[in-house]
Amino acid sequence: MDSVNKTDLKAVIQAFSLQGKIICLHSSLKSFGLLAGGAQSLVDSFLESDCTLIVPTFNYNTMVAPEQEIYRQNGMDGEVYGETVVFDPQGIELEPSMGTVAKAVLMEQRSVRGNHPVCSFTGIGPKAKALIQLQTPMDVYAPYKALMETNAVILLMGVGLTRATPIHYAEALAGRELFSRWSKNSQGETFEVKVGSCSEGFELLSGYVESIRQTTQVGMSQWQCFPFHDFVVTLSEAIRHQADITHCSDPSCCRCHDSILGGPTLIGST
Repeated sequence: MDSVNKTDLKAVIQAFSLQGKIICLHSSLKSFGLLAGGAQSLVDSFLESDCTLIVPTFNYNTMVAPEQEIYRQNGMDGEVYGETVVFDPQGIELEPSMGTVAKAVLMEQRSVRGNHPVCSFTGIGPKAKALIQLQTPMDVYAPYKALMETNAVILLMGVGLTRATPIHYAEALAGRELFSRWSKNSQGETFEVKVGSCSEGFELLSGYVESIRQTTQVGMSQWQCFPFHDFVVTLSEAIRHQADITHCSDPSCCRCHDSILGGPTLIGST
């Protein structure tokens, strides 16, 4: 099996006209088969092409139970909390499911991590700091809002739409309220944060973005590339038109159920 190298990666970057662009990257390193230089080679290929990479670096160990239930329809059903850690934007803790490439970006001294204890984004490249510093605990998708006015792209490497975090922003634009979760700060105080919904049904949206999808094969990895603005707008309209299109295969999924109903509302509100 031939390995993929930086020459191959840069050829695709050029073919997709990605030089200098902001890229929301979701990836599986294993999907390549063999990649010379591993995740670092991939990150360097984009940085050497003057790209800015934005990756999810979520960490669910930061969540705690709320001090009191103030919402109904909040996608919570018997959640279990383990040993909680206090989020440090300078730290390198993240969920293993975020992948090797996201970890490589986070480990870079030049990277910038957002101020969100559960669903932080990390960026690297010329435009990373300006975008990532917009993220706050109650405005998780603020960097995505800024990307709507740019020529940013969404790049899926060996993964499908279930890993495409911008779809959660499309849900918000479609009118769904984001779910609330809670974390603790270094003083032990509990505070509220906003997070996205279940993503396991997002592949059902694939047909809506077929006309704006670019694809190629890189080694064994299937790449899909979409213009960020058109992707988000198209899917927000699809969700607004057919709310249950995002429901995953689990009929009892409370996150899908509550999200489709519009998301959390205050207890006692009408």
